Amino acid sequence: MPTVRAQARLAILATVAALAAAALPSPAQADDPQVWFDSDFGASAIAAGSAGKSVPVWYQATAAGGATTPATITARIDASQAPALVVKLESGSGCSAAAAVITCTRIPSAGFAPDGDLRVLLTPARGATAGQSGEITITVSAAGVDPYPRTFPVAVTAPGPDLQLNQFRSTAAPGSTATVRPTIRNNGDRPAKTVLFTMTSGSYSTFPVKWRNCHYQHVDYGWDNAVCLLDAVNLKPCESLTFSAATPLALKIAGNVPAVLRPTRYDPANAPYFTYVGYRVDAFDGTPTDDRLAWPTGTGPALTFDRTTQCRRAATAQETDPRDDYGMAGYTITPPNPTDMAATAAAITGKPGDVVSLKLSITNQGPAAVAATPDMKGGDLKDPYNAALRFTVPSGAQVTDVIPPAGIIYQNWYEEIAGSQHTYVVLPFSLADGVKYTVEFTLKITSAAPSTGSVTAQGGLNDPARSNNTAAVTLNRRAH
Repeated sequence: MPTVRAQARLAILATVAALAAAALPSPAQADDPQVWFDSDFGASAIAAGSAGKSVPVWYQATAAGGATTPATITARIDASQAPALVVKLESGSGCSAAAAVITCTRIPSAGFAPDGDLRVLLTPARGATAGQSGEITITVSAAGVDPYPRTFPVAVTAPGPDLQLNQFRSTAAPGSTATVRPTIRNNGDRPAKTVLFTMTSGSYSTFPVKWRNCHYQHVDYGWDNAVCLLDAVNLKPCESLTFSAATPLALKIAGNVPAVLRPTRYDPANAPYFTYVGYRVDAFDGTPTDDRLAWPTGTGPALTFDRTTQCRRAATAQETDPRDDYGMAGYTITPPNPTDMAATAAAITGKPGDVVSLKLSITNQGPAAVAATPDMKGGDLKDPYNAALRFTVPSGAQVTDVIPPAGIIYQNWYEEIAGSQHTYVVLPFSLADGVKYTVEFTLKITSAAPSTGSVTAQGGLNDPARSNNTAAVTLNRRAH
């Protein structure tokens, strides 16, 4: 499973299969049951002269295709191949430590913690010098599943600043505005003269307040980007800058925010939709050259900080560990936003041997969008959260072609057979609020007897009007 960082956006493109006109090809199948493990170590280096820093560790398991997520998972953090560094357990439940190995067990259904499932203290070993390197391996395992090891390179570097951002997790209602005050901390052994702070809002969220000393770009897909140049800030080792109470980081949550999204580190499986604002910092000796600084500036108040001083050192250098320059404020949407999915009735008329066209539609009547994210294998097709049109064919008719609408990126279909009853499930996966999704079926009539099938609208959570989910599809006899 890919590790998703807040500043990155993964775009997984699915290929739409071409259907032959004369004969219907074999339908797509749901993934085989699988369990995925994921882990991450939130650092890659530490300056030789630093006093150490707190480092987050994440580990998780998810399941798809009908597989059961393990009841518990265990992570083994092995730092025996990084002798230049000392790694000690700082916090975490279900953990034990022996020599250079830390072992922890947790419940995966609890989701990824926003600031680490556990934290370790990373310090240079006695006598460590710049240039020494090693590896830290995290092996995630569970009963009945093959273990999954990941190895992360770590190093002792020359003196320099080492900026670190904190992370948050809270709740927010659809249509609300949430605020947070990030903190930038210098864990290195040299000051950061100039700091570049960048932000990206998550899907279904934007920045309602735009500071006049920052530059902004709105993306058509519905999120905001921003970059703030903190020139000559001279953030010393062990000093922190916290967004002041007068200028917190605000995030406007869209009223149509979906009720759930697929699991990632920032979005636990089967939890309400999780949106976020991701941010990062970069340290520079002088003013950086960055095309984003040509974006328009905001019109709100100037971004200000509260500075906390803990120690003082001198000189300047380059950033030592960019891996922990990222942070995130994540928001679970509470209560989950409802989605009213509706199906439209239809009828066909013909006699045996006729080939007829039938257009069936489902509509997302909101207020929430359905925003599934199928993986590169096509996702779990039978997940009821995915937006789908289910067509149960009337007896006396046979489907010979399925023609989904053009321009849908995420799309797949499969057939369910129960005795003589055939149901075709066509998935757009995601369906925005207020949008109608229409699929054209070509049918051959095989019987003169009238019959009735159905079309059902599937997708989302908390449907407030289930009575409109299913509508009749009737087959009427036409005289010879």
